[in-house]
Amino acid sequence: MANGGRITKKNLDKFLSLLREGYSVRSAVRGARISSSGVYKKRDQDPEFRAAWQDALDEGTGLYEDEMKNRVFEGEPILGREGEIVGFKKSDRLLEFALRSRDPETYAEKRKTELTGANGGPLETSNTTEIALTPEARQQRIRDLREALGKRETSEDD
Repeated sequence: MANGGRITKKNLDKFLSLLREGYSVRSAVRGARISSSGVYKKRDQDPEFRAAWQDALDEGTGLYEDEMKNRVFEGEPILGREGEIVGFKKSDRLLEFALRSRDPETYAEKRKTELTGANGGPLETSNTTEIALTPEARQQRIRDLREALGKRETSEDD
């Protein structure tokens, strides 16, 4: 069933359930056996379904946040040869990400970019634009402008 099936209450409930479990919209559509275009159309037309969709996404995201918290504080399990847990490895990078997500004002990277002109002086700006033309192109442009002006003068005299 490549494009999914008809949208019913049963498969919409399945779709929302999969979102709550942390699945992506794409995977939830497949799991519920409905068309993505149909479910997006339903979301766009039905405010209650749109709210339920958002609630399900939030709940699924909460699962990821809980797992991240577990990995930050407890660490990721290290498995031995027999599949048994032999230790835990904590991730400084994951801790950094968690802090930046939770409190960006304090932990986000702050970068300041300053532009200066020559030798550290102020930037100079100009409102003019120069276009380099070959001598032949320049002569043609002058002829075109004269012709355009000549036509305008003629039409104004009428």
